[in-house]
Amino acid sequence: TYQLRKQDVDRVTGQPVCRLVNVLSARADARLAQVLLRASKGGGGGTSSGERVDVLKFADFLNRCLALDPARRLSVRDALRHDFFVKKKKKEESREES
Repeated sequence: TYQLRKQDVDRVTGQPVCRLVNVLSARADARLAQVLLRASKGGGGGTSSGERVDVLKFADFLNRCLALDPARRLSVRDALRHDFFVKKKKKEESREES
């Protein structure tokens, strides 16, 4: 868990107030994947298994890029080698060869 400082305005007094907010990275990872999966379904149609895999890879990519811990965060080189982009590159290369 991480503690972030959040500055808010007290609703009663109108004065600025600082609060510590606990961030659980594992929960945030799962929540992002769920939100992206729901959004990919669009107007009620389901997602195919291939689309689901792509969405989950994209969620993993975003979580790793936005990791609060710099040791866990992706470098630029590792980001470009992530499965989400590798698959896209292979598809584009096969289309160009056709």
